[in-house]
Order: sequence, then C-alpha cells, then structure tokens
Amino acid sequence: MTRIKHSFAVLARSLALTALVAPGTHAQAQTDPLPSSNNGPANQTIATFVHETTDQASRRFVPAAERIARLTHDIEKIVVATLTDISVEGFRSELTKWPVEARDPRWQRSCTELSYRPMRELLKYLRANAYTIHVVTGGGQDFVRSCAEATDGVPPEQVVGTALATTYGHDQSGKPFPTRNPACCSTTTTPASRKEST
Repeated sequence: MTRIKHSFAVLARSLALTALVAPGTHAQAQTDPLPSSNNGPANQTIATFVHETTDQASRRFVPAAERIARLTHDIEKIVVATLTDISVEGFRSELTKWPVEARDPRWQRSCTELSYRPMRELLKYLRANAYTIHVVTGGGQDFVRSCAEATDGVPPEQVVGTALATTYGHDQSGKPFPTRNPACCSTTTTPASRKEST
C-alpha cells in the first residue's frame, strides 16, 4: 500500500510539472479525464495507474476504502516568512482573512480561485475513481488547512504537515501570550519543547 501511495505522489508531481493548459480542449472534455494536460507519458501513466488500481481483475487492485491519493504542497518558506513571530490570535485572524482578501496582482482574483486546471482535473478524475485526497505539506499545515478546501476540495482534517511551534511570553502588564515561532518547527508542540521568552 505504501508503494502505491508513493507511486501516486510521484505521478501527481510529474503531471504538475509537465502538464500545460492547452487551448481548445473543451471538445475532449467528455472523453479525456485530463483534457488540459499534454497527452504524453505522464497522462498515460496516470490513466494506467488508476485503471490498474480500480480494476478488480488487476493484481494491483486496491479496494475503494483504501484508495488514498497524497498530494504535496511545498510552501514552507512562504509560511515561515509571513506567519511567524505573530501572536496565535493574530495568526488565526490572518488565516481567516487570507482566503477572502488575498488577491493575485496580475489576475485580480482571489488566490483560492486561481488553481492549476490540470491539478483540478486530476483531483476530479481520482475522486470519480473512489480515491480520497490528502494533502501533505512541508510547512504551514494550519495555512494549507485554511485554503485547501476552497482550492482543492480537501477538508482540513485531510491535511498534514509541519506545525510552527509556539513560544510563550508576557506582555508589559505581565499577561501571558503565545507566539508562533519560526525557529521551532515541529509536528507537535509538547511541554518540553515550549520556551519561556521574556
């Protein structure tokens, strides 16, 4: 099963790197599940993979309940640069605002509206073949969780990744407050990993 998950992650990355949005592909949409992608080796490999894992006669058949597609989002540098050294309350506020307020300067559209068409088609194709989609990120799972459902249709509980650690300090009145810390990335925050700052 792990081999299949790994193979799919490689296939998804290949499609994302090699596929280009092709003009005039609307006529193909009914027959080709990936009409915006170049019809090349990556597409054929994906089609073969999906067929082999969904065909009960295949030795590579995977029952629907066990079909998981893992996609990667590598945004660690962006998240560390933009959402660290900020209070946890401020961080939550920014996460709430970003999907609604962030606009692409070129296209003047919400960043959640601008997603890669071949990837959307791949996700639709996999879901049509009973795959559950999970997103794995090298950084900022909270950030990706805030927008993955709008961009990829992946609910927050199906996003895993690195969580920025939290440090605890006190304001001038002595009131304690937690702060997101870029130097302490971890998958969990335990009492032993917490630092008291002044």
